[in-house]
Amino acid sequence: MLRLTTSPGAEYSGSRPLSTYLEPPMHRVGAFAEQRERRHRGMKLSLASLLILAAANGSAHAVDGRINESIHSKILGEDRSMLVQLPSRMPPGKRAPVVYVLDAEANFDTVVQVLQGLAQDHAPASSVVVVGVGNIWSRHRDYTPTRIAASPYVDSQTAATTGGGQKFVSFLKTELIPHVERKYPVSSTRIVIGHSIGGLIAMEMLVNHRDLFTHYVAIDPSMWWDESRLLEEAQRHFTTDDFRKRSLYLAIANVNARNMDLRQIRNDRSEKSALTRPVVALADQLSAITPKGLFFEYRFYENDDHMSVVRPGVRDGMKFVLELMAQP
Repeated sequence: MLRLTTSPGAEYSGSRPLSTYLEPPMHRVGAFAEQRERRHRGMKLSLASLLILAAANGSAHAVDGRINESIHSKILGEDRSMLVQLPSRMPPGKRAPVVYVLDAEANFDTVVQVLQGLAQDHAPASSVVVVGVGNIWSRHRDYTPTRIAASPYVDSQTAATTGGGQKFVSFLKTELIPHVERKYPVSSTRIVIGHSIGGLIAMEMLVNHRDLFTHYVAIDPSMWWDESRLLEEAQRHFTTDDFRKRSLYLAIANVNARNMDLRQIRNDRSEKSALTRPVVALADQLSAITPKGLFFEYRFYENDDHMSVVRPGVRDGMKFVLELMAQP
C-alpha cells in the first residue's frame, strides 16, 4: 500500500527509470513511506518499576524517569552508550513496542517529545519504550554499508573510517536488541528511526536485514552513498522479496532546490538538486514496484532543509506507524 503526501505546492507525477537517477554521488535525501502493520497494544510502566530496573544493573542509572547505561560490544570492541525512556505506567504482564533512535545524542529528546505530543490524539504513543543508540562520534563508520574514497561530500580522513555498517548491524542484532529484550518490557514490534546516514543504514536494514525491525522511519537518508549503490541493489530486492509485516516512512527534505517541486527535481541535472534526487528516485522506485506486502508512505517537505526536516519527519513517521499499529 502506498500513500503520498507533499507539502503545499509539491506534486507527484509518477516514476522514471532508475537508470536516469544513478548519476554522481549526492547528499542525504528522503522522507517518505508508510504502511500497514499489525498491532501490539500500548503499555505503561511505573516510575518505581523503572527505578527498580535501573538499580538491578550497576552500569545503569535513572534520572527523571530516564535510564542511562552502557553496554560492552565484543563485535565493535568498545563500550556503547544507551538511553532508555520507559512509559510512566503499564499494566502487569504487558509488553510495549520499542523505538530505536539512531544518533541518540542528537535525536533522542526529539523523539521522546514528539511521542508525548502525539499521545494527545494517539494513546499508544504514551505506551512506547524509546531506546537511544548513542554513537554520534563514529557514525560514518557505523552507518555506511560500504567503504568509499574521498569525494566532495566526504573528506579523506572520514572516508578512511567508512564501511563498518555490517558490523554495526551485527551489534544491533546479536548484542543490543537481545540486551533490551532481556532487560526491559518490550514486545517484538520494533521501530527504527534514522536521519541522514542513519537513514542510509535504516534503508540497508530494510533491504538486507528486514527481520531486525517491523517499521522503518528513514529521514532524508543518504542514498547518494557509494554512487547510489544501495538504490540500485534495493530495486532487485523490492521486485522479488517479501516485505509483509513491514512498513517504511520516507521523509524527503528540499535541500537546496527551494524553488523546485518534485517534478522539476526529477528533471533537473544540476548540483542544485543533486542532494535530493536520489531519495526522490527511491520514492519513485518504491511507488512503481510496490514491493510485496510493504506499507509505504513518503512526504516531500519542500520548506525544510536537511536539519529542519528531522522533527516533522519524526512526527509524521511515528504518526504513520501508530496508525498502522492501531489496526486489527
